[in-house]
Amino acid sequence: MAWLSYVSLHSLFATLTLKNFLKENVKPLFYYHRLLYNLFAVASFSIAFSFQLQLEPYYFLENSLFKTIFGYTGIVSGILVIVFTFVYSYPLLEFAGLEPSKQGGALLTRGLSKKVRHPLYLGVFLICWGGFIAYTHSLTLVQAIVFTIYIFLGLKLEEKKLLLEHNDYSEYKQRTPFIFPDFFK
Repeated sequence: MAWLSYVSLHSLFATLTLKNFLKENVKPLFYYHRLLYNLFAVASFSIAFSFQLQLEPYYFLENSLFKTIFGYTGIVSGILVIVFTFVYSYPLLEFAGLEPSKQGGALLTRGLSKKVRHPLYLGVFLICWGGFIAYTHSLTLVQAIVFTIYIFLGLKLEEKKLLLEHNDYSEYKQRTPFIFPDFFK
């Protein structure tokens, strides 16, 4: 329930409806929307994760060196995808809401965003499933499933929003894979 609450509120706070409401009715909050959104995301994620750590997991498989290496490869790969996304695709301070956008709201298609439309979510996907493989217990399975459903349903809504916000998103969508890179192109 904690993870479902997190992903639901995370999506709600990202909607254009809320952003437009703040812009029309509470301008000071609108200017800090991105920062507040990110602070809320970190805080609510921390609460859900700390709640998960207090629960007793049911283990599906015994630990093995192969499973641990394979799982941690997924986790480290996901972390690297997120780091490279902030280094080469999205300016971290702008993304966090700590400085104004220098791109004027332009669609960013550089770095890993040339290979996939949603590299941050690819990183989260790799971390969640890597965590499940490394630990193979009930709690990491629930977390991986909730985040996978959230990623694919939430990104469908995000794509609708991006089509409204960016005239060139439709063309970008045609040439760039959704979340998994096409290494054979």
